[in-house]
Amino acid sequence: MSAAALAPVLEKDYGNDRKAYHLTADYTWGWTQQEPVAAATEAKGWTTVKNVLTPLATTDFSSYIAPVLNSGADVLVLNQYGGNMVNSLTSAVQFGLRDKRVNGKKFEIVVPLYSRLMARGAGKNVKGSSDQQTGTGTCLTKARRRLSSRSVKSMASRRHRQPTRFTARHCFMLMQ
Repeated sequence: MSAAALAPVLEKDYGNDRKAYHLTADYTWGWTQQEPVAAATEAKGWTTVKNVLTPLATTDFSSYIAPVLNSGADVLVLNQYGGNMVNSLTSAVQFGLRDKRVNGKKFEIVVPLYSRLMARGAGKNVKGSSDQQTGTGTCLTKARRRLSSRSVKSMASRRHRQPTRFTARHCFMLMQ
């Protein structure tokens, strides 16, 4: 469901002619995150260049980030969570991906799901471009609003009444 909310935001902010390289945590959560994100973005016109599985608890992502540079991809999708997300994002920024141009477009790094704790762990690496107007944080905020609105409407239609404030807030917090 989050991929369905994220794909239109990615299309609007980054266009529909993108080539994505996925780094995916090699366990059930990673696989179930990557598959719908790839399907939803491909439905919007994106191409998945490659999906590389990374072991859980990887601390050095340099050997996984280096191949991205020569892949022809102009988007890196980090299907990672927790420490893996922090470490993979840090490596991507250290390799200069955030400042790179590929296929005539600004290279983008997308993290489909992250928490405030992970954002704190990633520090300045979680920020978008130098002007702070674009980047992962902005895109995800829009997708979260869209998803939380859809989720509340969905709950209301199933229950034939509006959810309580607590339920609606909890639904939104799950997306943060």
